[in-house]
Amino acid sequence: MNKSMYDNIQSAAFQKEKKRLLAEVRIPSSIDLIDTVTGGFKAGEISWVFGTSSLVKKIPYYLSVNTFETFRQKTLFIDGGNQLNPYQISGFAKQKECMVKEMLNQIYSSRAFTVHQLSTLITEKMESFIKRYAPKTVILNSFPQLYLDPDVSSHEAQILLNHHLQIIQRLTKKYQLVTLLTFKSSPFQQDRGNLLSCIENQVDEIIQMNMMQHCTRIVFPTIKKMGTITRGVYGQLSLTDFGMVR
Repeated sequence: MNKSMYDNIQSAAFQKEKKRLLAEVRIPSSIDLIDTVTGGFKAGEISWVFGTSSLVKKIPYYLSVNTFETFRQKTLFIDGGNQLNPYQISGFAKQKECMVKEMLNQIYSSRAFTVHQLSTLITEKMESFIKRYAPKTVILNSFPQLYLDPDVSSHEAQILLNHHLQIIQRLTKKYQLVTLLTFKSSPFQQDRGNLLSCIENQVDEIIQMNMMQHCTRIVFPTIKKMGTITRGVYGQLSLTDFGMVR
């Protein structure tokens, strides 16, 4: 075997092993039930977390802190609902005994107040930021909220959403990102133009979290499982029910 052929085999083996290791990169959600069922949020995949539970708002904060704690890497936080609260992130980081100031410096945030501002962030700025700063995690908080704006026609919203999801999918795979889309919905949320259904059809993992009378019900439609969590000791979540979705 000549040296050139040997080098090619070595390179192919290296790329195969690199791909395998990247596929195993996961970041925990800090919610035991989710981490038990899914193993955490996976690199190269888009996770869609939505529902009426207040935990939906907290998961982006948990993931940002865990990205720093696990990999000492950056998070790109695109806020479509003007909900980013650094104090809540700091509070969670202190619970985990993280270096708060250093951790906050690893979170790069950008807000969008209209769907067209969000479009600019996704289509023109997102990839250049990823190339420059190499974040491990990308969070699009309250992602569909701006598409549901009544001032945006259903037709335009559908076109923009599909285009943006295609870009997010491509960048997630290309850069092996841990990508999270979230939406804290109301109990009577209407899916105008089937936008929420459109998201479900273009993501890898779906986690629905709804507030019940005394607990949060978590459903994993893609793997047909569900469970219930309740508050126990301060700051802890305990599993009270686990089974198959009927």
